[in-house]
Amino acid sequence: MLSLTAAGMLVGFLVGMSGVGGGAVLTPVLVLVFGLSPTAAVSSDLLVAACMKLTGSVVHQRRGDVHWPIVGWLSLGGVPASLLGPVVIHYMGTTPVVQRVLNILLGVILLAVAAVMVVALSKWDPRGQWGPRQVPVRRVPTLLLGAVTGLLVGFTSVGSGSAVAASLLLAYPALRMSAIVATDIVQALPIVVTAAIGHLLIGDFHLSVAWPLLLGSVPAVVVGSLLAGRIPARFLRGVLAVLLAATGTTLLTRDPALIASTAVVAATTALIGSRWRAGQAAAEESTPASAAASEENGVTGG
Repeated sequence: MLSLTAAGMLVGFLVGMSGVGGGAVLTPVLVLVFGLSPTAAVSSDLLVAACMKLTGSVVHQRRGDVHWPIVGWLSLGGVPASLLGPVVIHYMGTTPVVQRVLNILLGVILLAVAAVMVVALSKWDPRGQWGPRQVPVRRVPTLLLGAVTGLLVGFTSVGSGSAVAASLLLAYPALRMSAIVATDIVQALPIVVTAAIGHLLIGDFHLSVAWPLLLGSVPAVVVGSLLAGRIPARFLRGVLAVLLAATGTTLLTRDPALIASTAVVAATTALIGSRWRAGQAAAEESTPASAAASEENGVTGG
């Protein structure tokens, strides 16, 4: 129980900080560390993710960073598509062959999401500081993104945070990172809730696994949401991309030591990144004063 609660705390903190880490981290942990079948892990993870997303959504909405038109179009495509996964899994059954196929599918998706995150971060302009009201919605691409995300969530519980976050970085490069994180968390709520209901009705759900995860994740997502911005979101997502790649490789190779060692490296890198952020903030505070002094000197000299 304590180990499940600790895992929930870690995932909740990641979700609150960056919008990423729910299904992409928790589902592989339940499979690799706690020995659950992929179908049971997906069902339990979706219920926990729904509660985390609801809690994080409330916190981020109060900060005014949610881009509601993007949320609407993502939900329009994602909610119907998310029901398809539980139905297909129900009719396929829970035979060892099906579980192995889901395991491979989950590993491949994690590797693909990690690659998309790396590409998105390389193209994202950190100078983009527009808020949600200044950035128009791209309706058709956003609708299609929601549909694809709904399918991924319904089958594997992965994608509502990680895949959408990476895609939003590519589709809306002018949107500031805090707005991307907030929009990512809020848009995932209806998709995850719909998929969770489907799995509760026809899936392999374990209440004994879900409630300790909820005990740790719900308070942690509040703390993570309140601390969002202390560690650079771009840097944190880069660390998560490495972690997702290691997790996907672990699911395909069945070597848990790989994800454990990578998690240690990722945590150390995040700590270094937080200190780097403090130095950057101090430099940014001194820059306006220097620029003002230079401008004043230029006017005087003219």
